[in-house]
Amino acid sequence: MTGRQPEALSVTEGRALQSEQDLELFRELIAARMGLRFEDDKLALLRDVLHERQRATRSAAPVIYFDRLASDSPELGELARVLSVPETYFLRNADQFLAIREWFRTRAYRSPKARFRVLSAGCATGEEPYSVAMVAEEVLGSTACVSITGVDVNPDALHKARRGRYTTWSLREVPAPVVERYFQRDGSDFVLEARLRDSVEFAWRNLTAPDPEFWKPELFDLVLCRNVLMYLTPEAARGIVHRIAESLVPGGLLFLGHAENLRGLSSDFHLHHQFGTFFYERRGSLTPQPVAGIEAEAPEPPPLSDGSWVEAIRSASSRIAELVSTPSPAPKPEVATSPRTMDSALELMQLGRADEALRRLEMSTGARDVDRDALLLRAVLLTSGGNIRAAEQTCERLLAEDELNAGAHYVLALCRENGGDLEAAIEHDRTALYLDADFSMPHLHLGLIARRRRDLLTAHRELKLALGLLARDEPSRVMLFGGGFGREGLLQLCRTELKALEGGGP
Repeated sequence: MTGRQPEALSVTEGRALQSEQDLELFRELIAARMGLRFEDDKLALLRDVLHERQRATRSAAPVIYFDRLASDSPELGELARVLSVPETYFLRNADQFLAIREWFRTRAYRSPKARFRVLSAGCATGEEPYSVAMVAEEVLGSTACVSITGVDVNPDALHKARRGRYTTWSLREVPAPVVERYFQRDGSDFVLEARLRDSVEFAWRNLTAPDPEFWKPELFDLVLCRNVLMYLTPEAARGIVHRIAESLVPGGLLFLGHAENLRGLSSDFHLHHQFGTFFYERRGSLTPQPVAGIEAEAPEPPPLSDGSWVEAIRSASSRIAELVSTPSPAPKPEVATSPRTMDSALELMQLGRADEALRRLEMSTGARDVDRDALLLRAVLLTSGGNIRAAEQTCERLLAEDELNAGAHYVLALCRENGGDLEAAIEHDRTALYLDADFSMPHLHLGLIARRRRDLLTAHRELKLALGLLARDEPSRVMLFGGGFGREGLLQLCRTELKALEGGGP
């Protein structure tokens, strides 16, 4: 299950259309068996695929084909031929391979006899695992101590991977000397050296299937699962990440695609940022996976009443957990701050009375452990009041519980800037954006920092991004992180700064 989803196939003329119920059941079966998520704009594609698979399997009615799909693993491979289009190339996201290169070098230095077990989950046509083999040979001198496994659900992709034959398009990011070292020219194609082809074992596998024979505990040292999770349902993504966590050794590394992260999926990993890229390290102990079908139901957010700002704040306070914090799959027991206290503190904060809001919050909670939302609010209030050290300590306490909390990283960015450490501030802003790409405030902060440093191109880019995101950001998040500005005030700030950058102002 890799790559982008293709556009709708051409509709076959003269065929009978399946019912809407058939089409919805087909979508649900694909999600259940393959984990793939298809929005409504892809229903035309699913209709054509269902028609074609009925014809190919001689299924007289959709229900007959559905029975086959529910029990026939080879049929999943047939679906994968049309529902996944492998889109990859050698050394894709080069900064990640710099981190992998350093991982090989460091482990070999610490343990010269170490063996390296690598999984490429969703390997597509093989460029990714072969890139790992190339890096390993460059660092270690050979791949003799490296075991690389590539798995995918698309049989056509695996067939191409085993051949090791590629076009210049797959090699577009590979330096010419590396191409000369590892490939032989054959007409318009490039054939990978046999020693590297032999270093990777490929297998057909449905990543959403539990399959305990494959997902053995602590089997791998490094897993790449890039540009896979983004196409899956949340349930399928959580299941795959949990199996990957179990199959990694403690301290083993996981690389995702640049547009993917584990926020809301797992608390079994530490987040790292090196060589310009983010990746994850498996913790020493794992969080037990929730029993299937038993999940805590989140309360419905109350509707806005008369549309007043105070009422909006009160309604938004119950939603802060969804908007600015990351829930853990199995949170530790904690003392929840009462909604009335959160309401009151938020209202006082909006009125510019941050000190009073902080006193109200702390009078209610005292020295007890409090929930993560109250910790985040406390950090914001401490920052607003200028108590930077206490704000940092509160963020660190929150991140110890919830390392992927985008809001905490943003508040830490403000604290680091206040302390004069702009590089650390930028790092926390970038981490917040990696964890939540729609978070407007880190873009605004990065833009203002860049303007101070006279990095005008970066300032312009970040402020334009902030301007676009602010227009649609959630009211509760704008209120919480806006530093006393409302949405319109923040939008005007962006416009003023952009006008100055473009030569139309001071």
